[in-house]
Amino acid sequence: MKWLKNYAELVDGTGKMLKEMTVKCIHLSLHICIDLIVSQYLKKEIF
Repeated sequence: MKWLKNYAELVDGTGKMLKEMTVKCIHLSLHICIDLIVSQYLKKEIF
């Protein structure tokens, strides 16, 4: 039964890591989208 406990801990750890990665990816993609929108807007204003 020891492997089962280890597996459960591994899955729990992986789940937490995936959640953190997802949150980071969402934050990053939001920043990238905002940067793109801002740069496009500024290009239109300049040219």
